[in-house]
Amino acid sequence: MTTRAQVVNTFGLGIIRREDFRLWMGPQVGFAALDGIYRGSRKNMLAVYGNWISINLNYIDRLHYSMIGGTFGLALGMNVNFKKNITMMIEGSWRYDVYYGMFRREYFMGFEKVTISKMVNGYADGLYLSLGIMYRMGEPGAGVVENNTGGQK
Repeated sequence: MTTRAQVVNTFGLGIIRREDFRLWMGPQVGFAALDGIYRGSRKNMLAVYGNWISINLNYIDRLHYSMIGGTFGLALGMNVNFKKNITMMIEGSWRYDVYYGMFRREYFMGFEKVTISKMVNGYADGLYLSLGIMYRMGEPGAGVVENNTGGQK
């Protein structure tokens, strides 16, 4: 099981700007943290090959990794404004992730448990599609009530 926490920020630069539609593109940057554990299965210790039987005494019992990294990419998106203050957002992006961290492997060799730890790095890339709805507050025509501390009109 792997747990990933990731924060990605998109800097959208407007290509087409209209009152009810906006097409934009720009870079994405972010950071991420990965933590995962894989537990091996001991049920495949016995293997049958034709007329002979083999006992596999060298099997992975547990893998654990903890990594941090950065995200870089390029995004293209559009915002469609409905009514006065409701916007639907669609964003497609390509991102490249770079991870660095620690990898620990525990396995059995014969009847002895062996543990190996080492620094590792990893890379991933992919295409992403994001959909969202945004409620815009404080914009002209949104009907914000002025309070006595100097709110927007």
